[in-house]
Amino acid sequence: MATRIHYPSESSTIDALWTILSQQTESVKRALITRLSESLADKRVIHRKSLEEALTFVDSLSVKGGHPVPANENGIDALINEKYV
Repeated sequence: MATRIHYPSESSTIDALWTILSQQTESVKRALITRLSESLADKRVIHRKSLEEALTFVDSLSVKGGHPVPANENGIDALINEKYV
């Protein structure tokens, strides 16, 4: 019989971590804050790079063919296009 592994939920993990951190000294808390902010800064750079790559890709796309959409789809332009186009 296979053993099932129970993984705690995110909220219970955060609660457990908060319990541990609240008992630490101020110097430990400051060191953790510094390390966490450095880690988050690294992730923001990666995210920003990915966003720039995505925008470059979108700019490279071109649209071909199609019909313009009337500003008011229930207006006279839509009726004329439906009848004559």
